[in-house]
Amino acid sequence: MHILFFPSWYPADTDDLSGSFFREQAIALADAGANVGVLAPTLRSLRQPVNALFGDSKLRIEMDLAVHTYRASTAHLTPTLSGPTVRRIAVLAERMFADYVADRGLPDILHVQAALPIAQAAINISKKHNLPIIYTEHSSAFARGLIDPKGLALAARVARQATRCFAVSKPFADLLEQKFDMPVGSIGVMPNSVHESFLTHRLSRANDGRIRFLHVSLLDPIKNVSGILAAFSAAFVGNENVELVIGGDGPDRPSLEQQAKTLGIAKQVTFCGRLSRGEVVTAMAAADVFVLASKHETFGVVAIEALAMGLPVVATRCGGPEDIIEEGDGLLVPVNDTAALATGMTQLGTLGTIEDRAALREKCRKRYGAAEIAARWLNIYAEAITRHGAQR
Repeated sequence: MHILFFPSWYPADTDDLSGSFFREQAIALADAGANVGVLAPTLRSLRQPVNALFGDSKLRIEMDLAVHTYRASTAHLTPTLSGPTVRRIAVLAERMFADYVADRGLPDILHVQAALPIAQAAINISKKHNLPIIYTEHSSAFARGLIDPKGLALAARVARQATRCFAVSKPFADLLEQKFDMPVGSIGVMPNSVHESFLTHRLSRANDGRIRFLHVSLLDPIKNVSGILAAFSAAFVGNENVELVIGGDGPDRPSLEQQAKTLGIAKQVTFCGRLSRGEVVTAMAAADVFVLASKHETFGVVAIEALAMGLPVVATRCGGPEDIIEEGDGLLVPVNDTAALATGMTQLGTLGTIEDRAALREKCRKRYGAAEIAARWLNIYAEAITRHGAQR
């Protein structure tokens, strides 16, 4: 089976975590025996005008483990991901596709990973070559009301043209059905997978009797780290046996560090800055509970990473976590409810055993392991190819 990914964004290299779940899914499918390619046209930002206008736009072909990755870029000349930007990406992607086919032949199926801005290119290529489309939406911009009418119309168009359409969580699928004016149940649910490093790292923790809460994210308003600080203060201020570790960087970091001082918890809170994946694994190995207090999440990969490391999770009901956190995995609390978050942290703030961690990990592996998710995708692709062939 020959699968070609059309991601709207993609990691620039192996250290880039932006869109890393697209890359990891492609690799898992290749590991399962599929022939997998990635068409990754990118936009050069006008924040660097010289590079945007005159940067290298030549096609680059990379062999990323067993995944054939085709890269090229074009200038991002407008502030939105619709209109002229969609057309520029479509022209570039269609040129890249011609080169890809000349090298590797026609794929059996196209997989659009997030509609904007790549969807129009996939629609054009699908029509020209009579190829089926699978469409999976990931972007929280739909939940946050940040998609303009043209972008929404394009996403709805690819959803209707696709043989199968998916979102990464049930609440997100429900939202997209409303926005796309599609029948209830027409958008399926397929979660992201968890990286193998979180499932293979030795389970252990510091044996010092201290309870460590951990949060890792981009420190911006959507992640609501200020709410975590407020809840931690309400529950544990002055308790030297309880600490909060915050990994990540972002625009809110200075104000968050000041908030910790104002709340009197600065000595109990550690800001680690930006963490590599390996450093996130290490931080989770030393923690007891993971905290996620986002205002919006379409899925929440970091939550399944925590579960894979055997950590119970207290999270807000913000979209994705409702699908992830089941009985025994942790607790769900309302968004923007400091008291409920503090109560949840208090309830989960105990020292679990290695056996507890191992049980959470094994459950996570069965639900979100890369091989398990890849096997489900291969069945979906096979069914979609058969259905499309019957409709010709």
